[in-house]
Amino acid sequence: MLYGQEPVPGRIDPLIQQIASLGFNSVFYVTKGYDGRTFYPSRFAQMQSDVLDELLDAGERHHVAIHAWFCTLTEGYRGKLGGAGKSNFIREHPEACAVDLQGRSTLTHPVACDYGLENFLCPFNPVGREHQIRLLRELASRPNLAGVLLDFVRYPLPGRFCYCSTCTAEFLKRYGCDPKSASPAAWQEWRVHVIHNMVHALARSIKEVSPTCRVTTLVWDLDASRDKGQDWLKWDVDHPMVMLYNKALGHSLDWVERRIDVISRAIPSRLICGIGGPFSHLFRTEEWRLLENVCAHYDVAGYFVGHYGVDAVLRGHAGDGIARSVSKRVRWRIQSAHQRARRYAGRMLRVAGLRDQR
Repeated sequence: MLYGQEPVPGRIDPLIQQIASLGFNSVFYVTKGYDGRTFYPSRFAQMQSDVLDELLDAGERHHVAIHAWFCTLTEGYRGKLGGAGKSNFIREHPEACAVDLQGRSTLTHPVACDYGLENFLCPFNPVGREHQIRLLRELASRPNLAGVLLDFVRYPLPGRFCYCSTCTAEFLKRYGCDPKSASPAAWQEWRVHVIHNMVHALARSIKEVSPTCRVTTLVWDLDASRDKGQDWLKWDVDHPMVMLYNKALGHSLDWVERRIDVISRAIPSRLICGIGGPFSHLFRTEEWRLLENVCAHYDVAGYFVGHYGVDAVLRGHAGDGIARSVSKRVRWRIQSAHQRARRYAGRMLRVAGLRDQR
């Protein structure tokens, strides 16, 4: 997976060549970012940079499939992962924003997620949905684009959403009560219904333009997905990509294998498992090989590496040994211990300051 700023114009061909030489056959590149801006010229959104054509050309030369990673419902972001704030679309269409239980719009009260603050669209709002469909049709018309990865096909996290006027009116019509007083079962059923219909509308819009374009959805694990509106076993898409980010969660590859065993029983041969997450550069060479064997054993469609730094991941994949990996892990743990100690000391100082004020 490549973030928008990682491919540098003029240096894309050697990057894709390196990716291909390490055995990877696909790249999922952010074409619409968290902040609603695109990394290709669009008629419907602000452009941040333009490298998609260069990526597609390099992919064709080195036999690497290029997929458009599309952040669906996010239209504004500021945080550690970049972003330029709210998009023009969300500024011009505040009625399309998700609204929480307290009646606060994500336009004025962004949600804290993904190391920053995000402005989220309501997944049921027709204006917001039409905006996404226009962008996806535009992308799907690109020659040599292998597929589209739909990310953020869920409700905002954290918090309870959505209580906008459009959702409230439709919920009242369907269930005969205000969503704020609905039973938990009815509320979850509604949210699953909304996301299900949204995913199918977006996937259909892509296939209508390019029937061979693969539609993939980035989803949560089975035991954590339904309360976010993701009943993805029932979605009509080519591949669900399940986030089994073991490095971020502190789990071993044995845990990944157990999760693949469970999930692949429900969707044999279509599953793409996501491994790593933050700290993906800490993978050992032996772990890469084990992962490939696990995927082959369970006949899953493949795996992808979620990360926050492609150069470090590729360097690790190319030449990481056990001693070097252990050294990196020790350094990381020492750094983490120092950070925890500093945070603890800071809290103690703040407590001491409060006591002095008393």
